[in-house]
Amino acid sequence: MMTMIISFLPFFLFSCLFHQVAVLPALSAAAILALGLSLWFRYTTGSARLIELTGAALFGAMALYSVAGGKPLSFYAVRMILDTGLGLMAAITVVIGKPFTLQYARQSVAPEFWSSPRFIAINNKITWIWALAFLLLGLTDLFMLLVPGAPHLFSTLAAIAIVTAAIKLNLRFQRQKS
Repeated sequence: MMTMIISFLPFFLFSCLFHQVAVLPALSAAAILALGLSLWFRYTTGSARLIELTGAALFGAMALYSVAGGKPLSFYAVRMILDTGLGLMAAITVVIGKPFTLQYARQSVAPEFWSSPRFIAINNKITWIWALAFLLLGLTDLFMLLVPGAPHLFSTLAAIAIVTAAIKLNLRFQRQKS
């Protein structure tokens, strides 16, 4: 679970920087951190993590869009792109039979269980939970874009509720692995 939290550092960095600096430096810093974490995980564990790779690609693409003179992206537009992108990444990994959570689950489960149908099924469920959570966050961001007068507290409370529910379900299924 700790490495998954580390995987989200670029997203936290972006959120912190966005309100302090211009959009381009915030996107660029997050892209660089995501790429750096991806390389670090590749070096230390032998495989790059999909969250960092997806984050680097999304942050990088939005930074390039900004450099190319695209319309400045708002905070909620960036969040919607990130959340939806992560949701799609998670869903695609389940559909192709390689749920992204396997990269994290294998750190706490003995190798002899990695190919067991139960281990894979539990990771499919956990990955679907995260896919749904990310997509719900994306819908919350879309709502904030479409209803400019909506209080920011709504977005904050919705995000807390969605992530808390995902974490609780994640932990519930994690206990089934052992």
